[in-house]
Amino acid sequence: MRLSMDLELQDIPGQLLLALQPFGDNKANIISVVHHRDRKTPRGMIPVRFVVEMDRSKIETVNAKLKESGISVVRAGEDRLIEAVSVVLVGHVLHSDLGDTVNRIDSTGFAEVMDVSLTMTGVDEPSSAYLKIRATGKAEIQKALAILREVGVEKKLLVIEPIERDIKVSLVGYGIVGHGVVDVLNRKKKMLRDMGLNLKLISVTDHTGTVVAEDGVDAEKILGERTLANLATTSMKGKEAISTIDSDLVVEVTPTNIVHGQPGLGHMEAALSSGKHVVTSNKGPLVVSYSRLKKLAEDNGVMMKFEATVGGTMPLISLVERTLVGNNILGIRGIFNGTCNYILTRMTEEGIPYTHALSEAQDLGIAEADPSYDVEGVDTAGKVVILANSLFNMNIKYSDVDVTGITGVTPEALALAKKRGYAIKLIGDVPALTVRPTLVPLGSPIAVSGTLNSAAIYTDLSGTITVTGLGAGSIETASAILTDIVSIYRTKRIDAIF
Repeated sequence: MRLSMDLELQDIPGQLLLALQPFGDNKANIISVVHHRDRKTPRGMIPVRFVVEMDRSKIETVNAKLKESGISVVRAGEDRLIEAVSVVLVGHVLHSDLGDTVNRIDSTGFAEVMDVSLTMTGVDEPSSAYLKIRATGKAEIQKALAILREVGVEKKLLVIEPIERDIKVSLVGYGIVGHGVVDVLNRKKKMLRDMGLNLKLISVTDHTGTVVAEDGVDAEKILGERTLANLATTSMKGKEAISTIDSDLVVEVTPTNIVHGQPGLGHMEAALSSGKHVVTSNKGPLVVSYSRLKKLAEDNGVMMKFEATVGGTMPLISLVERTLVGNNILGIRGIFNGTCNYILTRMTEEGIPYTHALSEAQDLGIAEADPSYDVEGVDTAGKVVILANSLFNMNIKYSDVDVTGITGVTPEALALAKKRGYAIKLIGDVPALTVRPTLVPLGSPIAVSGTLNSAAIYTDLSGTITVTGLGAGSIETASAILTDIVSIYRTKRIDAIF
C-alpha cells in the first residue's frame, strides 16, 4: 500500500538517515521525503513527511523501530495525494520566496510541495526554482497552480507550467542491467510525465542487432527475450547505431572491461561526439579514460552521468556533488562489492572456509562462475579510481591503486577479529588508493552484512555521512540510471526546462 507518514525529528545531525533506516530494512519503496529544516513543530522538532510503498504487515515493525530511535510518528495513513505536477519559477528567486510559496501550498490541506530546488546564477542574472507539487486530485492541482501564479505576480516571477517534452533514449547493451532499464522506464512512465518528461525508448541494441521504434519500443514484447536476435529491426550495432539513430540520450550498459574499456568506451565517445547525453553503469570506460570523456562531454555541451558505476543504489556521487556542496570531502571509504561482503559475512557467521562460501554464493547467483573480478578486488579498485578522478580530481589509473582481495582471508582470522569486536571487510579507500581486507569495528555504520554496500564520506563541515544500499542487481542498477536521467533534465543547462 502507499502510505503517508508525518514524523518529528530532533534538530541534530544524522536524524534523517536514522529515520530512513527502518524503511530500508523492511524493503519499503520510498517515493518522496519532504524535510522542512526551516520549520519547527510546537515541540521544537523538525517535521518530515515520508511517502512510501510498503507491505501493510510491515507498518507496525517500522513504527516500533522509529520509536526505538527516538523519532515520533505523528500521523500515518494511506496517501491521499494522487496527482502531481512540476513547475519552474524564473526571475530573481530568493530562499524567502520559496519558503513563503511552500508554506502557502502546504497549508491548504489538499496539496504539498514534495520537492524543491533553487538554481542561482550571477548577481544580476535570473535564477530559477523547480517545484514538484502533489495534490488530492486534478482540480486541487489547478488550485495549487493558482496559488503559484499569485506568488508570481507578487514577487515578479515568471511561472512556467509543465510542457511535456519528448526525450528520445537509446539503450546500448541488453544483458541483466539492460533488461532492468527497459523494465524501470516502462514502470515509471506516469511519474516521469508528471515531471514533464516523456521518455521514449526509441532503440535497444545488443550484439545481435537493434530494435528501432520511433514511437517507443514495446517493453512487454522485448522483456521476454534474452537477446534481440528474434526482434531486431536492423543489423546496426554499437557505434553505428549510436551515430545513426536520432536520440537525445544514450544509456550505455555493456559489460565492463577495465583494461581497455571497450566496447563501452567507443560507444560513449560516439554518443558524446554526436552531442548526446550519456548515462552509464559501465565502469571500464571511466577507469580507462575519465578525463577524456569528461572533456568530450564539456566540448559538446552535453552531460555524462555515472552514479550506477560506483554504489548501485547508494547515491554517492550525487550526494557529494549536490547535497554536500560547500563541504571539503576529506575521504571516502567503504564496502563497494556485494559479492565479497556476502562471502565474508557467511564465513564469519558459519565459520566455513572461503571455498565453501564462494560455492554457496555461486549457487545463489551472487558470485559469477569466474569470480576473480570480484574476489581479487578488481571491481572495488575500479570504483576507487572513478571516485578518485571524479570527486577528488586525482587523475589516477588502475595501476595506482594498491589492491589485495579476500581469497587469503581465513575463518580463523574472522573469528579472532569478531572476538575482539571487529569484522573483516574488503574496504576501498580514497584518497589513500587502497583496496584491502580491513578491520572494521562491529558497531561501525559501514559494518553491514550480506550483499549490502556501505560508504562513509568524511567532510569538514558535515562530519561523517554514511550511506548504505544494494550495490548490484538489475532493477537496483536501473534505479540509479533513472535518477541520472532525471537529473540531466532538471539542470539549468537544459533549455527545455529553463
